[in-house]
Amino acid sequence: MLKVALVLSADDRQDSLFTKATVELGHRDTDVAASALDGFTRLEGIYRHCIIDAQRSGEISADADSHALAAYFVAVTRGMEVLATAGVGRAELTAIATTSLAALPLTDHTESA
Repeated sequence: MLKVALVLSADDRQDSLFTKATVELGHRDTDVAASALDGFTRLEGIYRHCIIDAQRSGEISADADSHALAAYFVAVTRGMEVLATAGVGRAELTAIATTSLAALPLTDHTESA
């Protein structure tokens, strides 16, 4: 999450056509909406696998809903992208990133490490 904040706040960053198209056209163009949903689903799958790996290693509570957490992190990162495009700076993006990490239900194993 911190890397996302840093990349999004870099002076030479590339804006995502995916996010721009979704925001601008997703509500009225079914092809754009379908493509956006596919991208969301793929990104959510990547995050979900990371969360499941952390659950297996005992870092995140096994009771946590990996699907909901993955969807949450997709929403946060895409929201951070929109905010960065609007001019929100590195300090605020970093604060969003660190706050979002507090949503992870860490186990005692992680907290004592």
